[in-house]
Amino acid sequence: MKALHLILSAAFVGASSCGATEAMLNFQSSLGGIATGTAGWTFSPTANISVTSLGVLDYIYTTASQSPVTVGLWDQNGALLTSTFVSSNSFLLNQTRYESVTPVNLSSGLFYFIGAYAPGGTIVLAAESPNNHDDPGWATTSPEIQLGHAGLDEGVFGGSPTTDAGGGPGSAFLAPNFQFVDAVPEPSAGALFVLGAALLAKSRIKQTKAKT
Repeated sequence: MKALHLILSAAFVGASSCGATEAMLNFQSSLGGIATGTAGWTFSPTANISVTSLGVLDYIYTTASQSPVTVGLWDQNGALLTSTFVSSNSFLLNQTRYESVTPVNLSSGLFYFIGAYAPGGTIVLAAESPNNHDDPGWATTSPEIQLGHAGLDEGVFGGSPTTDAGGGPGSAFLAPNFQFVDAVPEPSAGALFVLGAALLAKSRIKQTKAKT
């Protein structure tokens, strides 16, 4: 079954929190359709972040056949970084249900894809066309997340679902979501050298005191 390319046009707002932040904060849409395969959206972080959980918008679970949904995160080369199952019983925050994953660090300026795949391969979802002036719909994302375009892979889950499904910049298939925190920077080689030198000096001082 060919996917219906129903696209959402998104806006960006300045919202953040001290803990984990949702990538897509909220949305509103009344149009619906289906997508065959893995459907979602591409994005580029505006800062280094660490993804801590993957989610599915709660309205997806209006049919029992869509639970659990597999959610995946891919890099710009189509390599799967992490995935998990999200069910209708998963933790609910605002409009999304989440499952934790081992944190995955994402780099600022690179492109990534997040997508959802329902059991049976066809996901029923709400979406919105930016060309529909009578019912334009909207969504807001965290300022750390620059939305790219609606992404789709019509194969089984696990492929490289980075294909542009149309709709242009700021479009998305409304199914997946994720939470993230600021990435903890790795210590530089210089910092490690200074730390090592300090420990070595401390050790020598202790040895000198022991001899005296």
